[in-house]
Amino acid sequence: MLHVLKRAAVVFVAAVMLSIFGGHDNAAEAKANITWTTTDVVLEFKKCIVKGYFTNTGDTGGYVTKMDFTVDVRTATDGEKNIYSATWTYSPEDCYIPAGSQENWSFWLNDESCPRWTGDKHWSIRFTIHNK
Repeated sequence: MLHVLKRAAVVFVAAVMLSIFGGHDNAAEAKANITWTTTDVVLEFKKCIVKGYFTNTGDTGGYVTKMDFTVDVRTATDGEKNIYSATWTYSPEDCYIPAGSQENWSFWLNDESCPRWTGDKHWSIRFTIHNK
């Protein structure tokens, strides 16, 4: 009887192991995990420049195909008056970010309404990264 119980337990364990591991590829799919950090916003006459860097913490490289930006720039004094606001989509060419790396990039918008501003400022950025 004990022999039958041992055999049943071995069959049960084997069935459980087969259902967990058998026929399934448990390797995680390689994937890029790309994020953006803004370090500065520069207002030149008719041009807004967003500076920063991408970080890829994924286990494979990836391309950034498009970024949607919304930029708001305010004075650092005078009650933080609005200086400039814009929304645009930037589609970089050949923006490949290798796995485990950090890459500096700048994006700009040519805009007739963008003033030159050299004074102190506060800025905020909202963005969406599209990558493959």
